[in-house]
Amino acid sequence: MLRLLSLFCLTLLLAALPALASEETPRVRIAWIESPPSIDGKLDDPVWQTPAQIDKLTQVTPVQGAEPTQKTEVWIATDGVQLYIAVRCHDTNPELIVANRMLRDDFYFFDDRVTFAFDTFHDRRNGYVFEINSLGGRHDLLIEGSNFEGSWDAIWEAKTSVDAGGWSLEVAIPFQSLNFDPDSDTWGFNFSRGIRRNNEDMRWSDPYPQRFVSHLGKAGVLSGMRGAKQGIGLEIVPSLTLGHVKVKDNVESSSKTRIDPSGDIFYKLLPSLTASVTANTSFGETEVDERRVNLTRFDLFFPEKRKFFLQDALIFDFAELSEAGNRASVINGKPFFSRRIGVNGADPVDILVGGKVTGRVDRFKIGVLHSLVDSSDGVGMQNLTVGRVAMNVMGESSIGVIATHGDPDGEVNNTVVGTDFIYRNTDFRDGNTLRGNAWFQRSFTQGSG
Repeated sequence: MLRLLSLFCLTLLLAALPALASEETPRVRIAWIESPPSIDGKLDDPVWQTPAQIDKLTQVTPVQGAEPTQKTEVWIATDGVQLYIAVRCHDTNPELIVANRMLRDDFYFFDDRVTFAFDTFHDRRNGYVFEINSLGGRHDLLIEGSNFEGSWDAIWEAKTSVDAGGWSLEVAIPFQSLNFDPDSDTWGFNFSRGIRRNNEDMRWSDPYPQRFVSHLGKAGVLSGMRGAKQGIGLEIVPSLTLGHVKVKDNVESSSKTRIDPSGDIFYKLLPSLTASVTANTSFGETEVDERRVNLTRFDLFFPEKRKFFLQDALIFDFAELSEAGNRASVINGKPFFSRRIGVNGADPVDILVGGKVTGRVDRFKIGVLHSLVDSSDGVGMQNLTVGRVAMNVMGESSIGVIATHGDPDGEVNNTVVGTDFIYRNTDFRDGNTLRGNAWFQRSFTQGSG
C-alpha cells in the first residue's frame, strides 16, 4: 500500500511540473511518386533532381548550435509500397572519409555515417532507427522509450557511392517491415549525420548533445504518410535441419538420420498489429553467444536472437528494467525474459509451438505470448504465457500491467503480476529530459503458503 501511495504522489507531482517553451518543431512533407528509383547509391533518378527537402541541419558536437562544416541534402519519397530516402553528404575532402566497418549491426559511431529515426505512430515513445555508413554497412534498431533492441533485423536495402564531391546514399524500406497507424498522416522523424574526423554530429531536429537521434520525444514531423500500404502483410520463414550420425565399433555399426523441420509465420492483422506463430523453433539461425565471465551473484543476460521472439520484443519491456546502462537491470527484476524460453540451464529445450499477438491500438500497446515447450527431463510439457498492456498518458509517459505464468526452469508453475509507471518529459529544461519510473510486482508459486 505504501508503494502504491508513493506512486500516486509521484504521478501527481510530475504531472504538475510545467512544460517549458521549446524550439519550433521542424516539418517536412514526403513526396509521392509513381515509379520507384533504382537503389544504387548514384542519385541520378529524376525524383532526386528536385530541390532537397531537408538541407538545414544544426551542429550538435563539437560546437552545439553552429553551422555544420559540410553541407547535407536529404530527399524522402514513397510510392505507397516502400519508403525511399536519398542523402547527399557533400565533403570537400572525400579522401578523409572514415569507413572501416561493414558487418551488419556493427557499431558505426567511429565511421562517417547517417542515421534515420521514425516514430511511425507519432506518440513520441517508440519507433525504428536505421544507420548506414559510407561503405553501405547497415544497422537497425527497435526503440521503446529509452530502451532499444539491437538484435532485431528488418528487411530493407541501402546502397552508397563515393566520388570527388563526397558520398551519396539511397535507402528503400518496405512498409511491410514497419508497424504504423494507417489513419495517421504524420510520423515522427529525425535525421543525423556524423563526420568522424571532426568528431562532428549534426541533426535536423533537437540539436542537444544530452540526447541522441533515437530520442523520439523531440523528433520532427514527417507528413503526407496516409495511404501507405503493407500488402497482405504475410511472411513465412521455413527451415529444415538434416543430420546423420554413424557409429562404428569392432562388433557392429549403426546410423541414424534426423529430419527436423521448423518455421515461423508473421501476419499483419492490422498495419499496427501482428500475429506470429512458431513451430519446432530452430536455434540454427542463432549465433553462439560471446564468452563472458560473471564475477557477480546476478545472472548474465544474453541477447535474444530468434526472429519469433524479436518481433515487437520491446512491447514486453517492463519499467525500463532492460534499458542499456540502467543499473536497475542488475537486480534481475525483469518479470519476463524470452531467452529463458527454450533453455533449461545450459541445455536447449524443444519449443513445440508458440504464438503471440503484438502491436498498438489507439493509446494502448498490447502483447500476448504463449508457448508450449518440451521438458528436458522427460516429465512432460510446459505451458508458458505472458501478457502485457500499457497505456500512453501525459504526453510521453505510460502506465501498464504485466502477467506471466509458468517457469521455464522448473516443474512447479509460478505466476507473476506487476504494474509500472514510466514518466518522461523531454521539454524539461535546456535540452534535458526528466525521467522516472515506479513499479511493483509479486510472485505466486504453486504449492507455497
